[in-house]
Amino acid sequence: MKKIPFRLQRFLIGAVLALLTTNALAAASVQIWPINPVIRSEENATGLWLENRGNKEVTLQVRTFSWEQEAGDVYSNQKNIIASPPVFTVPAGEKQLIRLTKVGSVEPGVEDAYRVIVDEVPVNNKDPDNQGTLLKFQMRYSIPLFVYGEGAQPLKEEGEDSSGFLEDGLSWRIVDNMLEISNSSNHHVRLTAASIVNGSHEVSQGNELLGYVLANSSNRWPLPDGLNNQSSLKVQVNGGDAVIINKG
Repeated sequence: MKKIPFRLQRFLIGAVLALLTTNALAAASVQIWPINPVIRSEENATGLWLENRGNKEVTLQVRTFSWEQEAGDVYSNQKNIIASPPVFTVPAGEKQLIRLTKVGSVEPGVEDAYRVIVDEVPVNNKDPDNQGTLLKFQMRYSIPLFVYGEGAQPLKEEGEDSSGFLEDGLSWRIVDNMLEISNSSNHHVRLTAASIVNGSHEVSQGNELLGYVLANSSNRWPLPDGLNNQSSLKVQVNGGDAVIINKG
């Protein structure tokens, strides 16, 4: 499968990940829910609602990419998940249901990860000063989608007791002046509210989303100030209690 260049990978995620801790993904005039869609092993599809809360109609394009991590996010074109309709217009105040259909198989016991990318299609605007046609900047939304094979089930996204996860599956290390967190479990983890502990001194890195680490994968972030090989790293996993991650 063709992989998307690194610079586009970062743009696809962008700041929208910070919005994924709310009940609905909202920016500009479009609201999207649910923000954590899944397709269970016994299901063939799931739904995604998009509502136009603006005062003008909006045209949207929906694409789905395979999502892997190789010390960072990697997106690939794929044919296992089909979004329908792929392009549509939503009048002001109306909403549209998108059907995400599984057409490929998932190996037993496996959690496959995808990213659903929703783009507002640019519209032509007449600029009276230039007497030309300009493209109006539009929004991009990125929603995770997890698909399960037989014997695998999604975990709760909020309040899940994740202590076992951290003890058995998560570890961190410093690599090339980057923070790398690895997940050896068969489920993704969503990390929030990180803090650095040095002795009796604990410094919060904020309550926002740090990011995802997919099943049997690793992800990297810029090295936070104050984190070194003698530090401890504490995070919340899937909205649960903060737990110290093992040093790798």
